[in-house]
Amino acid sequence: MIDDVISVLDDPRASIGTLAIRIKDRREIFDPHTVKVVFNREGFALYFFAGGHPYHRDEWKDHGFGQHTGAAGSPARSDADCFKHVGIYSYRRNVLTQLSELLPSRLELIEKLEQLRALEVGSP
Repeated sequence: MIDDVISVLDDPRASIGTLAIRIKDRREIFDPHTVKVVFNREGFALYFFAGGHPYHRDEWKDHGFGQHTGAAGSPARSDADCFKHVGIYSYRRNVLTQLSELLPSRLELIEKLEQLRALEVGSP
């Protein structure tokens, strides 16, 4: 995992690297102790959160699990874009220095997730 998170910085557009794995147990989607992440089309993080969002309103029934779900314990078709944050990071030195000098951001304080500081300020 260490090599994987470091290799994220091979992309010159990346200033912070982290890892996420596909959620296989759909109970984790709504578990507030499981930090989730959503990505843009290029694989860059858009947001990290502890709640059960993004909520697939038209596909999930009864708190997210309706006729589109697979067998017990298997991910539903609509769960394909649900990822769990692993919690390991790599940083470019200058970015880590800049982030450490910033106060916690509004979203960071709400979600209690430090990685939101970088997203909210635009990855200095």
